[in-house]
This record gives sequence, C-alpha cells and structure tokens, in this order.
Amino acid sequence: SNKELGQYIGKMIGYGLANSNVTIGLIRQNLNRMGKDKTFLKGLGDTKVARVYEGEDFIFKVAHFENTLDYLKKAYPQESLQKLERMAAERTRDLMPNYNLVPRAFKALRYSPIGDFVAFPAEIARITKNLVKYTAKDLTSGIDPLKKEAYKRLGGMTAVSLVPEIAEDESARLHGIDAEQRRALD
Repeated sequence: SNKELGQYIGKMIGYGLANSNVTIGLIRQNLNRMGKDKTFLKGLGDTKVARVYEGEDFIFKVAHFENTLDYLKKAYPQESLQKLERMAAERTRDLMPNYNLVPRAFKALRYSPIGDFVAFPAEIARITKNLVKYTAKDLTSGIDPLKKEAYKRLGGMTAVSLVPEIAEDESARLHGIDAEQRRALD
C-alpha cells in the first residue's frame, strides 16, 4: 500500500540510503552558476532524467540492502531484525556510492569547475577500501553465510582485475599483433 511504501522509504531515509538529493542539488547549483542567461540549462536539475537517475540509485541501494539483510539473517539468526537492518544499512552505505559520505575537502571542491568529478574517484577509493575490509573480515569470520558472500566478492574482484589483460590479449590476437610488437607498443 502507499502507507507501507511510505514507511519503507522513511526507513531507508533514516538509514541514510535514500533521499540524499545530492545529484539534483549539484546539477542545479552548478548550472545556476553558469548565469541567468542560460535559462535552457537552469531547469535541467528538475528534469525527469535527473529524477530517474536518483530513483535508479535508490533502487540499487534497496536491492543491496535487502540482499545483505537476507544473508545477515542467515549469519546471525539470534539477532533482532532491527539490529540486522542497521548492519545491512551500514554495509550498503559502505559498499555503494554515497556522495553524502565524500570527505569535506572534496565537497568544498564542488564549487570549482572540476569539483563534481573529484567526488567520483574519492567514492571509488572509499568503496574499494571497504570492499577489501568486509571481504577479509567475512572470510575469517568462521560464519558460512558471510564466507559465501566474501567468496562472491573475491571472485568479482578477481574477474574485474583480469578483464583488462584478457581483453588486451584477445585484441592483440584478433589484430595479429605479436609479442615483439606489443612490447614496442608498451
């Protein structure tokens, strides 16, 4: 029902997983700084495209939260639902991009022409650090559902690290580039 949906969204906002409005706010601020004569661009932050982006971000965070909650229930069956939800929300905030968590120094750069682009690598670094931290912690936990999730993350990290080299090898093979030519290119 609409009431249940409202309560659920309210819970997600309380956990810091929804309604950051950072995307729309940043777009609006930066476009407004371009000047009053740019009326076509000034309203861009209020378009459906920006709202769809923010909605998509929310859906992915909710999916991560629910998936995490499922395996935490299996890992800690004795814990209360409220505690498990807080744990799942923390993992979701730690493992999904959340521009509200960008350090203050990077937030201050938002007013510069490149400021919005600085936050992305900062978030990638934060998420990568947390990905390694949770994977190591879960692998050594001795709790099967946590270890299973850690193996999934480890497999994903391994695959992502191998893809560039595999693509390079396949591209060289398809284009007839031999080892000596590759060394010269490198």
